[in-house]
Amino acid sequence: MATHFMSPQEEVWADPAVWEMITNGGARAVHHIESPAMVNLCQMSNVHDIDGLVAIVSVIRPGAANEQKKLRFTRRYQGLEPVTYAHPSLEKCLYDSFGLVVYEEHILKISEQFAGLPVGRSDVLRRALNKGKAELIEELRKEFFASARALGREQKVIEEVWNLVSGFEGYAFCKAHSTAYGVEAYQAAWLKCYFPTEFMAAVLTNGKGFYAPLVYMLESQRLGITFLAPSINQPGPGFQALEKKIRVPISYIKGLGAKTNDAILREFQKGAFESMLDFYRRVLPSSEEIELLMRAGAFDEFGKSRTEQFWECQFHQRAHSQTNDVGQAWLLKDETTHRMPEGPLREPTRREKLELEAELFGFPASEHPLALHENVAWETYCPVSRLREF
Repeated sequence: MATHFMSPQEEVWADPAVWEMITNGGARAVHHIESPAMVNLCQMSNVHDIDGLVAIVSVIRPGAANEQKKLRFTRRYQGLEPVTYAHPSLEKCLYDSFGLVVYEEHILKISEQFAGLPVGRSDVLRRALNKGKAELIEELRKEFFASARALGREQKVIEEVWNLVSGFEGYAFCKAHSTAYGVEAYQAAWLKCYFPTEFMAAVLTNGKGFYAPLVYMLESQRLGITFLAPSINQPGPGFQALEKKIRVPISYIKGLGAKTNDAILREFQKGAFESMLDFYRRVLPSSEEIELLMRAGAFDEFGKSRTEQFWECQFHQRAHSQTNDVGQAWLLKDETTHRMPEGPLREPTRREKLELEAELFGFPASEHPLALHENVAWETYCPVSRLREF
C-alpha cells in the first residue's frame, strides 16, 4: 500500500494538537466555532481536517441544519452511516458534503444537473429559499418538476430530490464564505493552542466575542493564566500578555473618563510615573478618578498599603485645591510632607479587594470568581477538567 506524504501546505492544516483542542470542546474564544452549538457539532463530528471544519461552518446555518442534517453529517463524516444519493447525477454535486445539501451552490448544481433548470431560474430558486418566499418557491417547484420530467426523471425521485432542495430553506453560506470562516477559525485555534496568553489577551482587548468578558476570564484561568490588576506604569491600551499572566488595562476601570485615560497613556509615553504625586502632577485626574485608580490597585507597585495611598490621595487633593494651580506643586517637595492620621487604621480585606475588582472590572482579577463565595462546599467540588471521569 502506497504511503501518502503530506505536502507542506497540507501539514499546515493537520496539526493534531489543534484538532484535539477543537474536538475536545476547547474552542471557546475561537471566532466562528465558539458558540455552544458549534462546539457541540465539532465534538459530535470529531472533526479532524479543514474540509470538515469548512462544512461544519455551513451545516450549522438554519438552511443547512434542518431535517436532522447535523446528525446525518456527523455520522457520514465519521463513516458511521453510508453516503447515499437520490439520483446518480447528485453524486457529482454533493460528493464534497457526503451527499447532503450544505452550501448554497448545491441548490444551483442540483437544479441544473438533475432538473435541467436554466441557470437564472436556479439562482432565483436559491434566493427564494434563502428569503422564505412561499409563493415564488411554489412557482419554481412546478418549473422544477416539469423540467425534471422532461429529462425523464421518475416522479418519486423528483419528489425526493425536491425535498432535499426545499429542505435548505433559510439562511445559509456559499462554500467560499464557509471556507473563509473555516480557515480563520483554524488559524485562531492554532494561535490559542500555541500562544494562549497572547490570544486570550487579544480576545479580551477586542471585546466582541460571543460571550461576556467574564467567560473569557474564566477560560483564561482554565488554561492556567492568571490576571494582574491595572498599573499606571503598564496602562495598556489593551490587555497585556506577560508570560502566563494578563494585565488588565487602565481603560477597563469603570468610571474612568476617556480624557484621563488618554492623558495617562500620553504621559506614560514620556516616561514612567515615579510616584502618586508625580502621577497627580502630570495627569491631573479628578478626585473620583484617582480614587478609582487607587481602589483598582493601580498604585500598588509603589509599595504603599491601600490605607497609606488613601491618605496620600487626600493630601494631594487638598493641597492642589488650595493652590488651584498645579504649577505651584513645587510646594509639595516630596511625598513625606503629609502625615498619616493617628490611631489604628484598617486595610481592606481580601474579600473587599475582590469585591472592588468585580465592581470595577466586571470580574475579580486577583482570584477565581468563586473566591467571592465563601460557603462553597469545596470538599464536594469537581473541577471541569475532571467531569469526563463521571
